[in-house]
Amino acid sequence: MDFLFPEYRLDWFGAGPSSPNKTGALLALVFVVSWWPALRFRSGFWVSLPLAFFAGGFLLQTQSRGALVSLLGSFLALVAFRIWGLMGVEGEASGGIFQKSRENVWRTGVGLVFGVTLILYGGSLGIGERFREVAHGSDGSTAVRISLYEAGLQMLSDAPQGWGLGHAGNAYAQWYQTAGDSRSYLSLVNSHLTWMAERGIFFRCAYIIAWGLVFFLCMPLPWSPLRAVTFAAWVSLGISGFFSSVLTLGWLWILPVFLFLIVLVERTQKGLLPRWRNLMRCGAVCCIVYGMLHLGGLWLGRGHKVWCAQGLIELSERPARVLVIEPDRRVLGDKYGHTIRESLASRYGVAILRDSENLNVRLLSDAEILVFSGNLPDLDCLKFDGEILLLNPGVGVPESGLDWLRRHAVTVVIGGIGNWQRARYWKLSSEGLENWKYNEVSGVADFIPNWPQYLPVLAGRIKREVQ
Repeated sequence: MDFLFPEYRLDWFGAGPSSPNKTGALLALVFVVSWWPALRFRSGFWVSLPLAFFAGGFLLQTQSRGALVSLLGSFLALVAFRIWGLMGVEGEASGGIFQKSRENVWRTGVGLVFGVTLILYGGSLGIGERFREVAHGSDGSTAVRISLYEAGLQMLSDAPQGWGLGHAGNAYAQWYQTAGDSRSYLSLVNSHLTWMAERGIFFRCAYIIAWGLVFFLCMPLPWSPLRAVTFAAWVSLGISGFFSSVLTLGWLWILPVFLFLIVLVERTQKGLLPRWRNLMRCGAVCCIVYGMLHLGGLWLGRGHKVWCAQGLIELSERPARVLVIEPDRRVLGDKYGHTIRESLASRYGVAILRDSENLNVRLLSDAEILVFSGNLPDLDCLKFDGEILLLNPGVGVPESGLDWLRRHAVTVVIGGIGNWQRARYWKLSSEGLENWKYNEVSGVADFIPNWPQYLPVLAGRIKREVQ
């Protein structure tokens, strides 16, 4: 019985923390599509109502507010287009739920009873309490979503080439989240923002244009029950994606895509395909929408200096004097971005390179301090004249790499209770070198707390600290 009446939240997919939201999104689609018989056949109302009633009842058990909003938004769109069609828009004549007849009185009465029953049922579940928390401003998840969405818009303008697949949640946590906040996210809790933030401008424009074309082609003008239901289904899908990262579930796309293909067939058979001029106008409107999102990110990001391109993240408009290469979370901490923003970005121009293979002459010529954490990449081919900070570096560095390091001023920081072989290896490697400084931190293993405190020593020796 847990499949239909769970103890907590209805979840049919077991797909992680957002799985109840995904279940709710699917039920919202079923709810709106179930009204097609009512719009198509005179007696179809008596088929649609029980289907919608059960879909709505199960949706309330998911306690998903986003799914409920998508249900209401899509159903209102369906009602609005039906009323528009009855007001004289040219189209197909068909019996439906809004047709004036004596039977419509019974339909309205039964529909109200079912609607009130759903409302009372929802009020007895946790979803009622969740909406009350939103109304009183005490809901933590709503506040988190607002912060994520604001940062997501900034991320669009801060990274024209995208943050990389799967990196949106981490990018937010490192460079936009309030320092000290320990929460982590796999995404921006918004499918649309997550996908657009992770990819570049061309994908973002194409993504918005694709949604615009779907709505344009499904617009039920002239009136068509099929197009009306399909339009409402895509509205439901789109709204669900705004409130959670639910669109990664393939099951959610099957019904809307299937209906859309049928709409294309219907339009082709009836000669209702749009002209190229109208398609171009639709595309232009979508590009304007993207431009507004980009400008919104620029406006929200005033005073916040972050720039990402080709795997390089820069935190200041100054030249990047400190270059952190391939940051290792085990060494720098899970929220190393918070540490960098608090301790370094206000004093130095700082850049973070996620992949050492993207090192180039310009980066190395601007940098004065290189920071390595964990295992070291190939070093002997780098042309660099500044100083180096090694934080718990790995052992087994090739002799050519050690020769390259010996030609520089190096500070080595090793955890005292970590790998004893690592400590011994680097202690022996640093002996007899005047330009090397070896630090063994007691009580520390892999993670080195307050690691930026070792940078001012380097900067002071070469007198390059920014005034």
